[in-house]
Amino acid sequence: KTVHVPEGFAAELVAAEPLVLDPVAIDWGLDGRLWVVEMADYPNGMDDKGKPGGRVRVLTDNDGDGRYDEATLFLDGLNFPTGVMAWKRGALITAAPKIIYAEDSNGDGRADSQKTMFEGFYEGNQQLRVNGLRWGLDNWIYCASGSHRPGYGGKVMIRSHNGKSYEVGSRDFKIRPETGELIPLSGPSQYGRDRDDWGNWFGEQNSYPIWHYVIEDPYLQRNPDAAHGSPKKNLTPGNPKVYPAKAPQKRFHSFTQSGRYTSACSAMVYRDELLFPRDEKTHAFTCEPFHNLVQHHVLTEDGVSFKLSRDPSEGKIDFFASTDRWCRPVQARTGPDGALWIVDMYRYMIEHPQWLPPNGKEELRPHYREGEDKGRIYRVYRKDAKPRSIPNRTTKTPAGLVAELDNPNGHVRDLAQRTLIELDEKDGQEAGRELWRTMSSSDNALARLHALCVMEGLGMLAPVTATYALDDAHPGVRRMALRLMETLDRTGIGQPLNEALDDLGKDPSPVVRLQLALSLGGLEWTILRDAPLDLARRSAQEPYLRAALLSSTGPAFSRLIKDVLRADGADHPIFPGLLEAAIRSENLHLLLMELVGHPGLRKRPRRLDILADWLDSLNRRSLTLDQLAGKGARFANAVKLVRDTMDDARKLAADPGSAPNVRIASTRLLGRTSNQRDADLKTLKGLLDVREPDQVRAAAIDALVQGWNTGAVDVVAGIWSSLPPSARAQAVSTFLTRAGVATALLGAIEAGRISVSDLTADQRQRLTKHKDKKIRALASKVLKGSVNADRRKMVDAFRPALKLKGDTTKGKEVFGRLCAVCHQPPQGDPIGPDLRSITDKSPEGLLVAILDPNQSSDPRYNAYNIDLKDDTSLSGRVLSESGASLTIATADGRKHVVLRDQISSFSGGRLSLMPDGLEQGVSRQEMADLIVFVREGLK
Repeated sequence: KTVHVPEGFAAELVAAEPLVLDPVAIDWGLDGRLWVVEMADYPNGMDDKGKPGGRVRVLTDNDGDGRYDEATLFLDGLNFPTGVMAWKRGALITAAPKIIYAEDSNGDGRADSQKTMFEGFYEGNQQLRVNGLRWGLDNWIYCASGSHRPGYGGKVMIRSHNGKSYEVGSRDFKIRPETGELIPLSGPSQYGRDRDDWGNWFGEQNSYPIWHYVIEDPYLQRNPDAAHGSPKKNLTPGNPKVYPAKAPQKRFHSFTQSGRYTSACSAMVYRDELLFPRDEKTHAFTCEPFHNLVQHHVLTEDGVSFKLSRDPSEGKIDFFASTDRWCRPVQARTGPDGALWIVDMYRYMIEHPQWLPPNGKEELRPHYREGEDKGRIYRVYRKDAKPRSIPNRTTKTPAGLVAELDNPNGHVRDLAQRTLIELDEKDGQEAGRELWRTMSSSDNALARLHALCVMEGLGMLAPVTATYALDDAHPGVRRMALRLMETLDRTGIGQPLNEALDDLGKDPSPVVRLQLALSLGGLEWTILRDAPLDLARRSAQEPYLRAALLSSTGPAFSRLIKDVLRADGADHPIFPGLLEAAIRSENLHLLLMELVGHPGLRKRPRRLDILADWLDSLNRRSLTLDQLAGKGARFANAVKLVRDTMDDARKLAADPGSAPNVRIASTRLLGRTSNQRDADLKTLKGLLDVREPDQVRAAAIDALVQGWNTGAVDVVAGIWSSLPPSARAQAVSTFLTRAGVATALLGAIEAGRISVSDLTADQRQRLTKHKDKKIRALASKVLKGSVNADRRKMVDAFRPALKLKGDTTKGKEVFGRLCAVCHQPPQGDPIGPDLRSITDKSPEGLLVAILDPNQSSDPRYNAYNIDLKDDTSLSGRVLSESGASLTIATADGRKHVVLRDQISSFSGGRLSLMPDGLEQGVSRQEMADLIVFVREGLK
């Protein structure tokens, strides 16, 4: 009675206590029974001290009425289990630190043996542990890592039963339980990694209800010199709105969301046609347990990814929403009957105590386990299209299983595919004949897709089959043929397949073109003609395609270089990335010759910037021009041209008659050669003059730090009084990128040459909490009084501001000065949370949040310190990571893509990116103004 669904739909309770308690995940076996994971030990164990108590039950509908009437306890005593997949004679279960296989060998419905398949997963917060277990079209099982794992870039090693160890870090992954193989994927996803019918994978994380993994990590790892942005596309901004049936309950977090996503989990794609017709739209759902709802998303194709919208017909309340605040939807699945199934853990309290501040922990402590004796599972369907039955399919013949590949239900097709690839040789041959008929004659593209995947799983995929599938009418089949073709042995690969591949460079589908770029990049045997250049020309407008091409290695990469040089040269948009990705390539000299070989062209600012960026990359890899010159005459000639260009830049930088963009680009090349250091230093000192354009002066400061390290502080401090505020801010920001230079900065402050007031709050915190204890000690001494370590005293000192009347207009100015860089309404990935939707907007709550940000910080916005091999460093939030790189957002609003092999150390993650000491230079009245602006002025 408390559940709302749209007009024309019905919500039906199919299981409840005592049959099921604390459910968090479900799956169906081939026999039609329902497997349920129960996290009874949430949040802190059965005894509040970590005692395991998780269970797996199997539910049976004996009379076929759609409601379960019998439950068998399959396994208990599990350590906070999160996921289950019916498998062989038992089930695979995710329960960190393990993924186990439990088997019922005697048929009594209870597990009598267990085997650890993989071990070593992180055991932090129970909401953030390994989970998932979803079947992939490529015949692997996919899992989510759980997210928020400490030590992005760290070596989280997973041990397999096959004796091997795999480095996963915070990435998602796929497994083959029988062999113990594991492959890391793009990630992380928090709770749930799900796919659509065509092999697109989706994930989510608390404030992000759904994102699409456009490129998987194994492709991006191929070329460690190619830097890429995030491999995923967020389909919403951070913390989009939800539409609950009832006003949300009290929250204790400073930066959690009211009326917006705060606990997104189990993003899934609906894979049937019972609820919605099959058309150009894809329908997806995300659970939001804090707000007691499941939201419906409509996805439409947008190039290689999707756009998201909300169905306006659903009105002011989300698709599934309850007025019962104990209703906690934590997982949604497409049932084998075509209905949408919703797992309701049903708890008074869903927040984990780890996220609560002290007052919240105390108030909620009596309720931590309230609801442990309850649990519900619903299914939602159209009133005019009742769910289908869920029969026992264990007796299906091979031909019958192939016929199920035509089923409208995605889960049923997956079960049939899983069962078919386990057939013995005789039954496999029988199935093979039916599979070829399906591929060649079925008018159902999904049936053709699954048939192709089964043939690969049975080892029947041959070049002739792949060639045939590459000509399929549906782009989803063509794309999957490309993926599966990567498994073919190069022996016997003939010209027809190569020609079919090359023709796909002009394929009308962007997803096929992207997959072609990814697949060709790792195939040494491919005879390439037109495809690389066809794809490269499109990559100017398609960043994911550009990333795919740059991840290439071997002959495909060499061919790409030569084609780009022959066509557009250094003017091609892909050229800068190509130059960096080829830094160890035998064809590097060709790219350098193209860049700086022509005396007239090499004075163009774009080419000078490309050269400066490449020289920075060279330095980060501990490579020198002399080393390159020693590789042979061709490289020596290319290096000479590089040095000639740097000589030209010295003159251009100092020439006031040159265009500012030419001077800025030229300045970046100064200080890089030992035989011209005195001349370069003189030029750079001149460029610090107050009469120089701001951007030229900023470039000069960067060049001084690049070339003179600690000496740059002495040079800049000598003219500090004549520098405008913008130049001072640029100088301090640049000085903090190197430990030695940061020490010199503190020395200049101590000597009175630079004022401490020229440092922002986050810069002061960065120094006082620096990982180098000598810098910390010096900063504490020099900056004494600028950061109060006792934040409670500071809160008390500003508490009188709560009695002052604030001014929204003046508060906007304070916000712009202190907060806007990180907290502007999000454009893509925000650096800090979106303050428009703070739940606790009480003046007291805001005051504590501003002055004591680490009291209850969200791990997503914690700061990490990254030292690079070129002696520079970054401090900021990790936005995303792949096997090859990290994307870092720093407090100055910039984003940096850092290759893993350029990192010398990685630490932090314990403190909020928002610094202590933000109140420096802020009066109580200004604090009152800021608070009223955040409460009332942010729209």
